[in-house]
Amino acid sequence: MTRDNSPKHRRRTATSRRTAFIAGTVLAAVMGTTAATTAEAVAAPVTAQDGDSAGAATEQRRGARQLKPGVFHTPMGLTAKLSAKPSPAAEQQRLKSTLQLSNAQSTGLYLPPQKRSAVIIDDTPESRAGKVKLHIGVPGAKEDGGEQRVITLKPGSNILRDRPGGMLYLSVEGDASASATLETIGMAEAPRFVLGETSNKEFRELLDRPTNVPWVEYVSERTVLTVDRATALKYRDQDQKRLMESYDTIARVQDAVNNVGDGKKTRQTATSPLVQHITLDSRKTEGVARATDGRVAFNPAYADVLLSPGKLAQRPHAISSSLVHDKRTWDVWKELGRHRQLAPLGGDGFGEATASLYATAVERHFRPVGGFTAGITSRLSQTLAKLREADPSSADVQRAVMLDQLRLAYGPDFWPKVNDLAIKDKPKHPRGSQDNLILMTSVVTGEDLRDFFAKSKMFPSKDAAKVLDKLDLRTPKHDPSAFENGRPKEGRVVGLSE
Repeated sequence: MTRDNSPKHRRRTATSRRTAFIAGTVLAAVMGTTAATTAEAVAAPVTAQDGDSAGAATEQRRGARQLKPGVFHTPMGLTAKLSAKPSPAAEQQRLKSTLQLSNAQSTGLYLPPQKRSAVIIDDTPESRAGKVKLHIGVPGAKEDGGEQRVITLKPGSNILRDRPGGMLYLSVEGDASASATLETIGMAEAPRFVLGETSNKEFRELLDRPTNVPWVEYVSERTVLTVDRATALKYRDQDQKRLMESYDTIARVQDAVNNVGDGKKTRQTATSPLVQHITLDSRKTEGVARATDGRVAFNPAYADVLLSPGKLAQRPHAISSSLVHDKRTWDVWKELGRHRQLAPLGGDGFGEATASLYATAVERHFRPVGGFTAGITSRLSQTLAKLREADPSSADVQRAVMLDQLRLAYGPDFWPKVNDLAIKDKPKHPRGSQDNLILMTSVVTGEDLRDFFAKSKMFPSKDAAKVLDKLDLRTPKHDPSAFENGRPKEGRVVGLSE
């Protein structure tokens, strides 16, 4: 056998030896055989210690260039490479949303409780600037210590120990072309379904293997869904591919209500690359869900809807005769829309009503309703899911019906135009949501809708009334609340800068 003495082979051999040396050094630290500084570093609830040389980080970076984003097995352990994302605060400001989406990406890795572990991060401008962060724990899960612990990773080795342990997520803030690669030692791998990478069969095989990892994750472009392993096993035989495709469909449909999408339509706002993290909260025994920045935590009683594509994406042939079944699916759609609600329109008591806009959009997508209906009275008799079942005397329901009635009167593009205006509007003075609703719906239709809103006892402030007087919009030819067929001709669209 001829020995390869080429320069390329010698460089590769040197790199392998150096990597093996790094692995041995870090592994020794993880096993507790390094200097006292390591023991001190792991005494706190969550800690990280910089250890590797710049040369080691360089070798890690050279190897990382060969990896596509994902999670891989390497001689050292598990490797995750993830692309950079914008900050949640910047995306919230750009999209005018009431809540932030999450830039913490799933790695599929699990840090066992109290166990020394190591993360080796490559040396990049982002890691040097402190923009690579490790998030420990499923958001809000008491099993993972409640709130996530977030630490900044330094280039080189970071020795970790976390008392409760938990799932690991990585956030990298920066340009979309940037990325971060981390090598791990002492971590476990959770069963994980990744849309486009994992087949249903492969996922079920992973799920069936014995493991001490208590969590299971489902990942798609727009969604991370984390549930406990017992719940995942209960819904093992569901179609995971269709499930995650349904979540992405719901995200696209709800984005479209805000005129947010892939840019194919004129003046469309770009889709956020951030994700919505969905969890089950074992502490929530009443209500549907609690939506906060980055996540929505559901009552475990809704696990069947969240993990069954036949219920999550109900189509006409799959609709149960039980109204309760319909309402629970509606509730999930509504809560999933929370991260797309717009701050300019969702205040002043309109949070529940505007959330219903995103649920009705999903309802119409999965169960199309032909034509327009005849006014609010008949609307209540045949409306979609929750509105049909809810108490018509509820102020939230009345407002939801009122807002959806405007869509019936002015067509399916009505709310995308209004919400697009809300996202792009830059008022000289702050306005309340009620004023914004009356002003922006009037501007989009080219018609003065004060009389329509007055029927629901909604009136503009003095300042908003002055703006409407100045715009001098025409009176609606038809009463939008009693509209039956077709829609009025589109009025002129005027600017709203006051």
